[in-house]
Amino acid sequence: AEVRAGEKTVECTPGTAVLIPAGMERSISNTGTDRLTCYSFTAEVGTGEGTSEGKEQEFLVIPPDSVRPVSFENPSDRMYYSVTRLLQPAETPLPIPYDLILSSVPAGGRIDEHYINGSSQLVIPVRGSANITVSATTAGVWPGDILYIPENAVQIYEAIEDLDMIVVTWPYYRAENDHYTSTSGPD
Repeated sequence: AEVRAGEKTVECTPGTAVLIPAGMERSISNTGTDRLTCYSFTAEVGTGEGTSEGKEQEFLVIPPDSVRPVSFENPSDRMYYSVTRLLQPAETPLPIPYDLILSSVPAGGRIDEHYINGSSQLVIPVRGSANITVSATTAGVWPGDILYIPENAVQIYEAIEDLDMIVVTWPYYRAENDHYTSTSGPD
């Protein structure tokens, strides 16, 4: 895909994250023959905890090979998953109050019971399927679904097929706010 914002134009490959400043003219063109799927999130910038208020927002391109996934596993509990943080204002000062990750769970794997204190999430499956439990209610999810998880809601993910999800956490994710209710989760 070709993404143009203002005077800049970049060629993007699958998995690329692009941050386009508010009010900047933009266009996206499919330069290939395969179907192009884009996910767009709009938010007020420069406000909220963790943002760089007053900092001029820049057109930012994050190629998928520039961000390394972090993997978590506990074979005794079938807990296997990886997280790739595409946009995280706590690590790279960005004038946004949310973060954006790609989370992957292999078929048969799970993310154990946990909750995030003070942050809500949007979970968007982009490949595969899973049963996701939020506050004791379980639902099957597939690509095209959007799941809202309110702050402090207990959640469990069990992948039926290899699962890739886009996860938006608002305000941005902080490890100290992620609480596992079992002993198998990350510290």
